[in-house]
Amino acid sequence: MSERATRVFRVVVAFWLAAWFCNAPGNPGFWRNFVDAQHFALDYPALPGLLTSPRLALTIYLAPALVGWALVWPTRRLARIAAGLCSGCAAIACFHLETCNDATFVTAFWVSLWLNWFVWQAPRDDRPFYGVARGLAHMVVGMIFLGAVVGKLTGEYASGEAFYRLYFRDNPSWPYPTLRASFDEASLRGVAKWFTRSSLWAETMLALAPILPTRFVLVLGAATMLVMMSAWTFHLFSVLGSLLGLLIAAELTRRAEAAHDGE
Repeated sequence: MSERATRVFRVVVAFWLAAWFCNAPGNPGFWRNFVDAQHFALDYPALPGLLTSPRLALTIYLAPALVGWALVWPTRRLARIAAGLCSGCAAIACFHLETCNDATFVTAFWVSLWLNWFVWQAPRDDRPFYGVARGLAHMVVGMIFLGAVVGKLTGEYASGEAFYRLYFRDNPSWPYPTLRASFDEASLRGVAKWFTRSSLWAETMLALAPILPTRFVLVLGAATMLVMMSAWTFHLFSVLGSLLGLLIAAELTRRAEAAHDGE
């Protein structure tokens, strides 16, 4: 791979791994859950035995750690193996009973598909290659946030009631206790409604990422993800981190296109 392609690969893989493993520690945390599952396995006859196996869940969660070798020595062969391993583990995690309920593995899967395309095309170092890579990155981000927007097209979200009950009314984490102390219930509902509308606007803009400029999408995406983590918990990085890496990769590919224009 060229130096420019290697830089893109390293950024996407680094953010992907950080998101994949950021919730491993803690209580609850993925590591504790998977260890407990070895003794208290879930039983769901509708799924094949492998997709309920606690050992398989632990294996596919730990396996991407091997991808670290590709960050140190990003040869073409190691990059392709790394991308394939990420995709395979994320795909199984999306269906496995222990992991299928966590969006971490959904966003990881789609970003890893982009990574697979990129590393198999990376022997190229021309402007069209970087242009297509950037466009595909925008499409992945747009698709993910389109799902988020569609899921909020309900009366409860439109009125702000959903966010009020999920966050503002009972959440003990900052800044919600301060807000409850500063506003009466009616005003707090108004803040929740304003927050909902701002969230829907930002997510709608990100859903339109395929037709928006890369720099705008990167700034808006980074700001939106930061607000989402601040409003709820930093643990959301496990869902959003791989997408942030993909947005940075889109900006890097845009610069690669510009560099080819200047050559």
